[in-house]
Amino acid sequence: MTSDTPKTEGTAPQKEGPEGDERRIEETRCPYCGGTCVLNAAHTKATCQYCGHTFDITKKNDADKQAWEGVEAIKSARKMLFDHEGDHIVYDPRLDGYAAKAKERVPDMADAMFLDAAVTLLKTKKITRTVKTDLAAARKKGKGEYFTEEDYIAVLKEVADNVQDDNKIMIYSIGGFGLLWGLICIALGIFVGEIGGAVLIGFGVFWMIVMAAVVKSSLSKVPKYEPGD
Repeated sequence: MTSDTPKTEGTAPQKEGPEGDERRIEETRCPYCGGTCVLNAAHTKATCQYCGHTFDITKKNDADKQAWEGVEAIKSARKMLFDHEGDHIVYDPRLDGYAAKAKERVPDMADAMFLDAAVTLLKTKKITRTVKTDLAAARKKGKGEYFTEEDYIAVLKEVADNVQDDNKIMIYSIGGFGLLWGLICIALGIFVGEIGGAVLIGFGVFWMIVMAAVVKSSLSKVPKYEPGD
């Protein structure tokens, strides 16, 4: 219906929001038909369930404004993390500001906690106490709406891959350097000859065996993060 003539006022059925979400505007009236709509306080627009018109919502108080600002910070952070060219999720210092604002404005939302955990993990490349605390609190609230547990897991997998790659590069570098020294000792032993040469050759072979064992052991200990962490 496109007529602007107000209709008989009704009561719109309330939409259920995320579990535990108490940030609601009590009601707002459609300026076209007069119907009553009950909406989440973070929304800036509403679509009337009676006549179908979409209209702007005027926030009633500071609490509604803070809720909207918190959700906008979460959305901006998610866009920065995922809406870019290429497959890699990269850390940006602005993410710290978005995460802090979300936790300040909407501290009871699972989304803010998952976001803070993801940003901390991406920045430190470690599952810190802060990350574990945020995850435990967020999972009690639910899976999130604007920044979900699946979004956190995507960041987790990216960090896990990067940590493994960094560790492997370091391990191979140290191992290669050690093996090189072993070869140098063997070469010097061959050049020197006699007892001294035999000692150098023996040391070189022993050193190479030890370094090979160290590399193998270190590779087996490269950290692997699991989604349940």
